[in-house]
Amino acid sequence: MVQGYFTEESSTCTCSLNSAGYPRGTAQWYQGDQRVGSGGILVVTHDRASSDQKTYTCEGESNLGRKTGSTLTPNFAFLYKDSVMVESTSDTINICDNNNNYQVQVTCRISKENVNPAPSFSFSRDGTTYDVPQSGTVSGDGGSYQRQMFLSPDAGGGKYQVFCRVTNTVTNTREFADTFITFQEPPPDPPQITVKGQPYQGLDPSNTATLVEGDTEDVTCRVEGGYPAAHTTRLQCGQLVLTGDGNTATVSFTRTGQPLTREMDGDDCTCT
Repeated sequence: MVQGYFTEESSTCTCSLNSAGYPRGTAQWYQGDQRVGSGGILVVTHDRASSDQKTYTCEGESNLGRKTGSTLTPNFAFLYKDSVMVESTSDTINICDNNNNYQVQVTCRISKENVNPAPSFSFSRDGTTYDVPQSGTVSGDGGSYQRQMFLSPDAGGGKYQVFCRVTNTVTNTREFADTFITFQEPPPDPPQITVKGQPYQGLDPSNTATLVEGDTEDVTCRVEGGYPAAHTTRLQCGQLVLTGDGNTATVSFTRTGQPLTREMDGDDCTCT
């Protein structure tokens, strides 16, 4: 029995005689009762369309009959291109309670038709640093190899690109696949309003700023953190409303533009 893996799509196998006799025989390859090859030379080719393994015998043949020698069952090592799949239980997760321990299951899978022998799997969050290669398990339907991992977000959420690398353990060839997973997380703190460099935060009614009529001041609202970042911020002081692009909005009081007047006494500034 010839053992081991064939690592090329086609390989040449030679059948030869090592014994003397009379009349002198010849070496031939047979598949069952059918002679294959020519003059003891057999070219075996990997047939991707068929999963059946063929068995050949090397035989000595003369006019006295046939004598069976070695048996060959070609076992090809391969890993086909674009054959790896990565999927997750969800690709967008809303974390409304700032639970940074939230986990998403990621599965990397390859059909048994696309790889031989069973491969190793590695995961990466950045496409550069991969974890230690591990063997996978057979899927529930028995038709695939797979490995699973659990992804947790960093503080503040974010969008992660998860890569899977599948390696043929004989040929060391590799195939890759990736998927994106987004953890949406609100800002950790409420918006902050700043007047005269003094921050005011929260809904406490004692957050009162003392201004003088005619002053030139900026009232600024800023939202920090969270994913995705705030794309629109709205600041309202009394009847004045300012909408800013991004995470900041500012109402400016000037002598020539919007003046600060005593009629605004007691007005609230609200940021959303």
